[in-house]
Amino acid sequence: MPVRLESDPGPVPLFAPPDAGTPNAFARAFRLPPEEAQRYLRGRDRVRVTYDWRELWHEEHARAFTVSRLARADLLQSLHEGIKASVGGDLTRRDWTKNARQLLGEAGWWGEREVATPDGRLVRTTFNPARLQLIYDVNTRMAYAAGRWERIQAAKATHPYLRYVTRADERVRKSHRPWHNVTLPVDDPFWHTHYPPNGWRCRCRAVPMRRGEYERRDDLIKTAPDVALERWVDSRSGSTRLVPTHIDPGFGYNVGQAHVRWQGHIDVLARKANQWETPIASTMLESMAASSLFAQWYASPDGSAWPLVRLPDADAQALGARAQVRVASLSGDTLAKQKAGHPELTPADYAQAQGVISHYTHKAQEGRSMIYVRVLPSGSAGGGHVLVVKATRTGAGLWVTSFRRLHQKDAIRDSEVRRLLKKEGG
Repeated sequence: MPVRLESDPGPVPLFAPPDAGTPNAFARAFRLPPEEAQRYLRGRDRVRVTYDWRELWHEEHARAFTVSRLARADLLQSLHEGIKASVGGDLTRRDWTKNARQLLGEAGWWGEREVATPDGRLVRTTFNPARLQLIYDVNTRMAYAAGRWERIQAAKATHPYLRYVTRADERVRKSHRPWHNVTLPVDDPFWHTHYPPNGWRCRCRAVPMRRGEYERRDDLIKTAPDVALERWVDSRSGSTRLVPTHIDPGFGYNVGQAHVRWQGHIDVLARKANQWETPIASTMLESMAASSLFAQWYASPDGSAWPLVRLPDADAQALGARAQVRVASLSGDTLAKQKAGHPELTPADYAQAQGVISHYTHKAQEGRSMIYVRVLPSGSAGGGHVLVVKATRTGAGLWVTSFRRLHQKDAIRDSEVRRLLKKEGG
């Protein structure tokens, strides 16, 4: 369904240059509701201690929040939670800055201090009002840019073009001024590297445009500028990267595409696993659960769900699942409970979840739940696993509700196994 940009509510209007009507009219034309920006920030729910801003590069920022040389994960988490609250409208920039200053001050991080890096070097870092302003501005601008990209993609049927807009004032970088009014299709490769912001404190925007306006206006630059690359040496590591000319190193990527690409992998995986035959889908899910992609999701699921196992048709039907609903997903909430209740489990355990279903030794149904037990032969490494899958009341979904190890010596005394044996015995 086409998205009507004119009526979208939201607190963050894009900039309106003088030739685009009044600022109020332009703001009404395209506003960003906070949900998309919040979704991006939730996707960065993993905090990472770093000692140099170059340690995270491009798409890594879509999964992790960091503040260089703030070597306290708890402080990083608090700052990140505050930014999420601010983007959601619950905290002003002034409030976030005040709270951050108090937090850092009480923890002894306000002002200048030395920090020991993992390799034993001492480096200096400073937290002051200017640093807090930079942290806030970069993170909120990237969040809004990611959210806008999601909105732009949803609306490209009615607004197929994207126009680069600067603030048209004396503070605009000379290198960014030539991009003002560059107007290209939403999916043009130019936006892979030049979708703003394109540097520290960059205030540029990309604005959707209807085809009719695109065809009427003769002040637009309708040919993509040449994208030149230059070598940039990372003085920290000595490595060399190719970065787009006139874009600050670290900003030469599309933050919206990075965010969508991550979630897209999971969505495609779930859709295909539901459509394919059970043996093929089972093999694919088992392989993906053993991949680095699952390990990244496991570290920070962001409230999303991972398609973990494929049920045989007969089992799914017995639970009341709808047709084409055969994949049971592991939710981020359930994973959090699993980590608390079964801290011994690792991503390698979850890679064996499909095997529990495909090679179960015991199985029983209790209402809308199916319990699978795989007891490994004596002498095997480990005793096996217990997996529980539950169908929703409507049959629209299947969910993994429990997964745990089964120790060999305790297998026969395990209460769940004994209950299953009793059921199987009639």
